Amino acid sequence: MTENSWLRSAAVVAAGVVMTILITGPVAYSKQKKKAATPEPTPTLTVTATPTPEVKVWNFDSDKAGGVPAGWKAVEADWQVIPDPTAPS
Repeated sequence: MTENSWLRSAAVVAAGVVMTILITGPVAYSKQKKKAATPEPTPTLTVTATPTPEVKVWNFDSDKAGGVPAGWKAVEADWQVIPDPTAPS
């Protein structure tokens, strides 16, 4: 056998083996048809009343003047309670 005919025969045999595997192989190797995706409804935003902003009242009447208010921690700067004679409380 010549070199070219040997390579040609090997290629034919390899192609036959591949085709046999593809034809007789399990279904996992073949493409399966995809099911049509069912469309999902788009969520609709419902208009709601605007929330009332939370009102906070800070009262330092019971705290000692010149000190940090009770329950507070000064992280930056110098914070202290300063008496204000014009304050309503």
